[in-house]
Amino acid sequence: MAETVKGKIIEYAVALADGAATSKAFLPDSYPDYYVIDRKDNLLWGDIQNRDIEHAIQLALKKE
Repeated sequence: MAETVKGKIIEYAVALADGAATSKAFLPDSYPDYYVIDRKDNLLWGDIQNRDIEHAIQLALKKE
């Protein structure tokens, strides 16, 4: 994952779920699956399409 973050020059926090707890909480239906969570741990958007992730992040940053 670190190589992808560096290669795509991703400048926001990225997390990789490790274990079943995250899968049980968010019920992902694909891999990778994208969720935007704010600094207060509120889920803003879940199961975002690959083409929409950058837009969702920009909207989340504007909310702060």
